[in-house]
Amino acid sequence: MTEKKKTTDALEIMHRRYYEGKPERLAELEQARAEDKAWRESLADEQSELDAQPASIVWVGDLKAGTKEIRQQVKASLAQSARELRADDMES
Repeated sequence: MTEKKKTTDALEIMHRRYYEGKPERLAELEQARAEDKAWRESLADEQSELDAQPASIVWVGDLKAGTKEIRQQVKASLAQSARELRADDMES
């Protein structure tokens, strides 16, 4: 039997614990990465459009509203991830 090489690398430890040998989790991770990439590209496109527009008070209001929405989405996503990780821990 081959022993795992010891590591102190947090990412490696998390990968081993939550993803290694779990094809469904790896697929979810790849999906999340793809969505993140698409979101970042969309955000970059929006930023380019905003940079081309003159600054205005309306834009500042839009930015605040968008930031609040993004924070809510991130909070919901983190909560979902935490629930999934707890469920995985209970299965282990």
